[in-house]
Amino acid sequence: MSFGDWQLNADAGALTAASNGWKSVSETAQSARDGFSTASTNALGSWTGDSADSFDESSSSAIKDMDEASSIATRISSALVHASGAVKAAQGHLDNSWAKLSGIARVGPLFFPKDAAEEDRIEAERKVANEIRSSLGAELDGCSQELADAVGSWNDLASRSRSKSDGTDPFVKGLPADSDNVGITLSGDQAVVTAGKGDNNITVETDPATNQQIVTIDGVSYAIPPGYNLTIRGGGGNDTITVPEGSSVGFTLSGGAGDDRINGGGSGDRILGGVGNDEIKAGGGNDYVSGGSGNDYMDGQDGDDRMFGGSGRDTLYGLNGDDRLSGGDDQDYLEGGKGEDMLYGGSGNDVLSGGRGDDKIFGGAGDDVSYGGLGSDVAIGGGGADTSYDDSPAKGSSNEKDVTVEIPEDTPFVKVEGSKEFVERTEADLDMLRASPTGQRQLGSLQASHDLSALFGREKTLTISEYQQRNPDDYNSKASASPDGDHYKVKYLPTFDDFRGGPPVVVLQHELGHVHDFTYGTLRDEDYSGDATEDHGVKVAERQATGLPIDHDNDPNTPEVIDPKHPLQYTENGLRKEMGLPKRESYK
Repeated sequence: MSFGDWQLNADAGALTAASNGWKSVSETAQSARDGFSTASTNALGSWTGDSADSFDESSSSAIKDMDEASSIATRISSALVHASGAVKAAQGHLDNSWAKLSGIARVGPLFFPKDAAEEDRIEAERKVANEIRSSLGAELDGCSQELADAVGSWNDLASRSRSKSDGTDPFVKGLPADSDNVGITLSGDQAVVTAGKGDNNITVETDPATNQQIVTIDGVSYAIPPGYNLTIRGGGGNDTITVPEGSSVGFTLSGGAGDDRINGGGSGDRILGGVGNDEIKAGGGNDYVSGGSGNDYMDGQDGDDRMFGGSGRDTLYGLNGDDRLSGGDDQDYLEGGKGEDMLYGGSGNDVLSGGRGDDKIFGGAGDDVSYGGLGSDVAIGGGGADTSYDDSPAKGSSNEKDVTVEIPEDTPFVKVEGSKEFVERTEADLDMLRASPTGQRQLGSLQASHDLSALFGREKTLTISEYQQRNPDDYNSKASASPDGDHYKVKYLPTFDDFRGGPPVVVLQHELGHVHDFTYGTLRDEDYSGDATEDHGVKVAERQATGLPIDHDNDPNTPEVIDPKHPLQYTENGLRKEMGLPKRESYK
């Protein structure tokens, strides 16, 4: 075995394996292209009109993209093959040079020549080795440039194709324009119901006597004969669409433009939020969900769901099942929940939480923060300065900063009350806090207070339940915390997403901050009148829980600071800082 200058210590086999992987990508893309081309040609058939032209244009573009993907993957595979071959050849030449020194005494890479002739032989072969290395370096530089060019082309293709893959740019030419009236179209086995313009309330029920699907739009009911696959189009306006939870058939639900609320059924639904800040609960079944453009909240609930945030700051919860979540553009929050999930942050500084199960987390572009949660997780940050918090990262994880945390299984003193959906959503947030160093400190401090109180027969408890919203326009009326003796209550709205750039778990952290003050007797209940005039009139307690400076010593002549009795790690801004989210600069 060669040593020193004659040993590259390079893994040509790994380059070959990577080349084979990209070759497989190329073949898969070409196979998908061929299948899609055949299917789209069959779909067109004798179809004519604007919709057919739009479909043809969209499918042709997709075929072109798959051809390009196959071509780029082939370029990458070829560059890796070239690099592998160059490394193998160079090592072979180095081994031949090394063999010419076999008669000279040595220990490892250190030679002990007996005379000047042997010294000359060593120097001559060392020169040969350096020339081999120099030649290899130049060859690998060429491979590296080819890879960089190909990766750039791949990223450009991914960026162009994202709107197709996440459902934000479907082919829509030829679809009827929104009208003021309800429209119902029956064709083949498809029934399309268009609600029309305005803020519509749309529900679907099944008549058990006739098996007809009864679509009710703003109080007026329409009967759809049995056997039709139903598509609901909300159209323009802030629509609410609700289909039966126990349904055994899947629906296609499209919110259209506006801030829509869509509730899926019990089977595999296809749900498109469209333009606007949408709230989507997919329900049971293996659903496909696309938020479209806007800051969307999406909850997969039961089933193995595929969810795409699209453009905007989105919040995605997979929950039960083996889910695939993709944030898309901007700063997104992804929570896998239970199951073996795959999370893709996309572009932007994303926060990704695997939850329970063996998850795969890919941050993508941007400075991402990931939390593996319980289970053996793979976390790959991608581009940017990425941070991973995990208890047992699996082989293949790669981040700029890896932090090992011990994650407790649960927090026994916390009780969650409410519907099945609320309990599962809240448990996912608590799992995330237990995986976070800041969240652990918060919950650990409350657990310690509970354990101490139990020793004296005054066991402190905490119950979390769903907030019943009274004023949808008031950002500060979506969560609360209150004491009742030694029993503390937190209420919060789990769909309260994108709160000043933060996900719902940030709101929960804020309310737990109040509980911290209740249990340790550090609550400041007087009105704030300090330096931050925008918060005059709010309770000092709100700035404590937020993590903002207060008059901590009741001396207006000293600078305001974050309350020493309520340190940053027990606050909303403490969690925001850890997650890389925008700081909340004021309570109001």
